[in-house]
Amino acid sequence: KTTTAKLVLRLEEPTAGFLRFDGADTNTITGCSIRYVNANNFGVFFDNAADANVIRFSTITTTAWMGLHIQNSSGNVVTDSYIEGGSSLWVLGSTNTVVGGSFLKAPSASGNGLPAGGNVNLDVSSSIIIGGVDGAGVYLDEGSAGLMRLSTNTITGGYAVRVATQASGAALWLTSNTIVGLIDWGDFRAGVYI
Repeated sequence: KTTTAKLVLRLEEPTAGFLRFDGADTNTITGCSIRYVNANNFGVFFDNAADANVIRFSTITTTAWMGLHIQNSSGNVVTDSYIEGGSSLWVLGSTNTVVGGSFLKAPSASGNGLPAGGNVNLDVSSSIIIGGVDGAGVYLDEGSAGLMRLSTNTITGGYAVRVATQASGAALWLTSNTIVGLIDWGDFRAGVYI
């Protein structure tokens, strides 16, 4: 507890590590700058029923694989934040995740701005999402159900939006987005790849 307090008060600077919410509900991270160097997997991790958490007006940057990882959780919200990592925000097996007004950046060549899979109801709006030249801005991996809604975003990456096979009855709404694919196959540029 002492080390955590010193880090929060900026009496010491972190050299490695991550922030993990395992089963922690109704937490709010507001106006924070969270930067991780030498982290192996992710900067911030919501896991195993870490439900109804909010990240807003915050910056999360890491040299790790994921800036923010939301897994097996429900009702988490990311709004008006900047997230950067090998892949910036990964949402896996979660329900009712909302992302709005945020900047998601994956600077690595094969990074994905927003990889997501096995979710129920994902809502992403008014955000800028940048994937690597060999990755995707948004990669909707297989098995999601319910409504996946991408609206009024600017999305770019090798594949700007890449969609795998979803669960039976799943719906994907792409409305009023600016989508720019970076992979150029002669006369074909991959904006949306399904």
